[in-house]
Amino acid sequence: MFKEIHNSPNNKGNYHMPIILDPSDEYEWLHCNNNTDIVKTLLHTFAKEPIETYSVSQDIFKRVDSNRQDILKKVEY
Repeated sequence: MFKEIHNSPNNKGNYHMPIILDPSDEYEWLHCNNNTDIVKTLLHTFAKEPIETYSVSQDIFKRVDSNRQDILKKVEY
């Protein structure tokens, strides 16, 4: 799941990948000092518990103030 997100010639080939960590791995991720071996290991782990998914407010994608508590509440469409 990679996405090339920059269009300038200097950034071609830069890819970003989201990471979903199990809470038990968060400390190691934050304190690994960019150790390549640790980072690679954590990139290939996943949360041990199932992830809950649901729709949220479409305001999150609009030019409105989305910095509010209800923005991530479950919404049925």
